[in-house]
Amino acid sequence: MTTTKKKPKKKILVHKKGKPLKKKVKQALLKPKLSEQYLKALKDFDRAVHDLNRGAFPEAKAKFQDIIEKHSQERALRERAMMYIKICEQSGEKHAPRLKELDEFYTMGIVHINNENYEEAIKYLEKALSFDSKSEKVVFTMAAAHALKGDKDESLNFLKTAIKLEPRSRMRAKMDPDFDSLRTDAEFNDLIEPKEEEIV
Repeated sequence: MTTTKKKPKKKILVHKKGKPLKKKVKQALLKPKLSEQYLKALKDFDRAVHDLNRGAFPEAKAKFQDIIEKHSQERALRERAMMYIKICEQSGEKHAPRLKELDEFYTMGIVHINNENYEEAIKYLEKALSFDSKSEKVVFTMAAAHALKGDKDESLNFLKTAIKLEPRSRMRAKMDPDFDSLRTDAEFNDLIEPKEEEIV
């Protein structure tokens, strides 16, 4: 005669009156609810780590410092952020490029524009202009960086200079999406329209 093993009964959570708890109530008891503040802190932390992983050490450091200020009550995240700040500082010193030529500063400016870090881009482009203030490509890129940053007047001033250095800059600005924020500006539209002497 064979005996069949009885399957162990699933443990059912009950409340004080002896009735089974509903599924949602069970889950609430089993899984502690994370606060919205903590979830936001985690998102901020992930963004900072992403910047660190791609080598954007100044941006990552700024984000980690922001976490320490905004989420000071989250002790574990705060301590990890402080540790990562040290890594950012050490890595930044170790990998900081020693730039010596116009094209090197210009390239770094483009990199920061692509990363939407316009303040840093402008700093590198200013360094590039210190080598040659009449470099049309640098002046034009300065105009684009300021347009992306929302500095209309600065952008138009650099664009005027770029057009004086190279009239074909009009067409470049007309086609370049970096200047989309200025499309409805009358002064910008007047600048990018070719003059009669430029029409062949």
